Amino acid sequence: MLRSVEACKEGMSVRQAVRLYKVPQSTLVDRVNRRVTHGAGRGRDPNAKPLSRTWWRNFRQHHHVDLTMRTPEIIDRGRAVCAREQHIAP
Repeated sequence: MLRSVEACKEGMSVRQAVRLYKVPQSTLVDRVNRRVTHGAGRGRDPNAKPLSRTWWRNFRQHHHVDLTMRTPEIIDRGRAVCAREQHIAP
């Protein structure tokens, strides 16, 4: 991904970089336009301020049908080993 972003900064078109480096076009466009930075993870920023009670109340009002209580699924040992942090590539 870094090579494709650098290639675009040096003048290569996004379309050419997508074909050459085999990366998703939308992801490359976001990174070239600096909407997403390198190393950005998924989900909420851990340094962001906590959500307010008003946010939670509004969320429940809009998604009350979709919310359900679930018990955690038991995963087998092989999946648990693969899910450990030291086995996940950065």
